[in-house]
Amino acid sequence: TYTAMRAAPVGEYVFIADAASARDAVRCIDAWKTIAVDCEGERLGRAGTLSLVQVATPDNHVYLFDMHEAALRETLLEAGLRRVLESRKITKYMHDCRGDSDALWHIAHTRLCGVLDTQIGHAIVTRINTGHVPLPTGLSTLLKFVLPHRLHFDASSDGFNDDGNVQHVLKV
Repeated sequence: TYTAMRAAPVGEYVFIADAASARDAVRCIDAWKTIAVDCEGERLGRAGTLSLVQVATPDNHVYLFDMHEAALRETLLEAGLRRVLESRKITKYMHDCRGDSDALWHIAHTRLCGVLDTQIGHAIVTRINTGHVPLPTGLSTLLKFVLPHRLHFDASSDGFNDDGNVQHVLKV
């Protein structure tokens, strides 16, 4: 909860910039099987910067991990964030995570696992329905497409097969 956090909440968000706050946040995040993750940075990817890792939980808590400086980044990752991002037991909902994954691997030495990428889900559904694979689309455009069609996830599956690879879990 917010009261257990050492970092001061700013609106609905908690900014994490020290190891103790990161450990507290990770304890809250660990309570969930699914989370949403997004990274921010300039030219996000191996040649750019990684400034922020955002983690949202189903109870509407949002944790903003400060990744701007290398020493602080490593402190926060070692305090438990790396374990969360690399866990196959926690499904991470992301949209077009190519740049995020590239930055996490090359800048933060963290292998992103357990991802359900909504961009890929959109491509699978479009291919099934139309026979062609769409070009990448932004999340806001995707939501305008998906919400009217009432796309549902199959709750009986966590989205991954025994090898940890994405399996078809979208119901049209």
